[in-house]
Amino acid sequence: MPDPPQRPYLSLYMDGAMKDPAQARSGILIALTVLGLGAITTASADVHSGSSSGSGSGAAIAVLASAPGDAKPELDLSKLPPSSPEQLGLSRHLKQIGALFYGAWWCPACSRQKALFGKQAATALPYVECDRVPSDRDVCIAAEIKAFPTWVLQGKERLVGVQSLDELKRWSGYDARSGGR
Repeated sequence: MPDPPQRPYLSLYMDGAMKDPAQARSGILIALTVLGLGAITTASADVHSGSSSGSGSGAAIAVLASAPGDAKPELDLSKLPPSSPEQLGLSRHLKQIGALFYGAWWCPACSRQKALFGKQAATALPYVECDRVPSDRDVCIAAEIKAFPTWVLQGKERLVGVQSLDELKRWSGYDARSGGR
């Protein structure tokens, strides 16, 4: 007799990193700890739009990292290839307009996001660390960050998940010909 279908308690986007329920539960526990959420009920998260829906009144969270056994060391920015003028220009533009990139040192998706910018531009990103010390967590909780990476810019819809450089250009209004203005 086949096993009964399991009902997921939370949709997880993991770039294929978590495939079994035990890893998914571990990821959820990490996220709850990091973000200080007290409880979670049946919900689903649409990580592409940042919206959530589901039955119950609990919070929904999208975890864009691996389970504890899959944790990778922090990205060594010095090992990235040099940044192109376009990557540097976009990084400067994002900082100048007040965009913020929220992430966690242990988050593989955050490392992938930084790597898209190359060495120098990744260092210059307007990055907000959400999990190195308790005060980091407080900042991210206050900003209502529910997934990593998250890009925030006042007056714009939040971007959740790894974003291509082209998507960040469109979202931020970057124009390389005019220096980003």
